[in-house]
Amino acid sequence: MLLAADRGQRAANDPVRGLGVFSDVLLREPAALPGGPAPDPEALFAAVRNRFDRLRAEGSRTQLPTLQLHRPGHTEHLPGRPVTPPAANGCRTGPDRTGGGLVRVVEALLAYPLMSDRDERQTMVAELDPALVARMPRHAVPRTDVLGILRTLRRRPQGPWDLYRAVTLLDDDPGRAAELECALGEFLAEDRPGPPGP
Repeated sequence: MLLAADRGQRAANDPVRGLGVFSDVLLREPAALPGGPAPDPEALFAAVRNRFDRLRAEGSRTQLPTLQLHRPGHTEHLPGRPVTPPAANGCRTGPDRTGGGLVRVVEALLAYPLMSDRDERQTMVAELDPALVARMPRHAVPRTDVLGILRTLRRRPQGPWDLYRAVTLLDDDPGRAAELECALGEFLAEDRPGPPGP
């Protein structure tokens, strides 16, 4: 089974051409592979995944196709390429951008496929403190919604870490979790008040 997207992701459609991006890529790739109309599934998956890697590098697609192989006595799941985790000795420094740690946290959160889906974000918000959620501004646009959620939660010392726990409960990808943890650490370090003036 070759699937258009990994768990929690939404498969993209091309509204101009009226077809799924995954379907289009999948139908084009077998022509370039040995084996005719029925190539080796792992070779086909590698070709499709490489095409999506190029689309992601161009910034036009974020979904990660996956392959599940089921044979008598054998089952295997080949996910899309994981996010590269930080160095083993600690967090890498985020890019120098206007907005600093806040921007890095927002981008780390938006790297989670669930953040692109309003229902998935609502499931995540349901895991948070109801007293905070009741006053939390919500928005249909993912980036605006994530920013509102983060700003609400940082009113409490453990609020951002509660967000981390809720997100990683729903998506346990270790690379995304490591980047989110580092981004939150950088953000919270910037957010601490400095020493009092003279």
